Amino acid sequence: MIFKALLLSLMAMTIQIAKATEWQQIGDSADGSTYHVEPSSLKKTSKGFQIWTLASLATPKDGFNSARTLFEFNCKTKKHQIIDMAFYSEAMGLGTQVKNVVIPKAVWTNTDPDSTEGAFLDYACQATSPPH
Repeated sequence: MIFKALLLSLMAMTIQIAKATEWQQIGDSADGSTYHVEPSSLKKTSKGFQIWTLASLATPKDGFNSARTLFEFNCKTKKHQIIDMAFYSEAMGLGTQVKNVVIPKAVWTNTDPDSTEGAFLDYACQATSPPH
């Protein structure tokens, strides 16, 4: 009986953890890779907004199948910087973490509106702008 209760508790916790990171797809590429944002991670900073993004690759690259990236976007200047990146062995940020890169002195870069970063910026800025 105790084992059954423990098993049910563990299953409920696993479901809650899985739901904690819900990715919203915002684009894809011709090769089948997909690009996502984590809406619940969007937060205001002194320079703009930060959000976690995910690139899930159709074909492995350099030993990884997906990459989570923490971007910071400035909606006024249309610039972005990368704060942190984590690379995973499987698609959708699953499997083992292959590598993590924290960028101590991030550099603000112009964002190409037709790029994946442009789609991420649009999402972050539209999600945080007041309704008209």
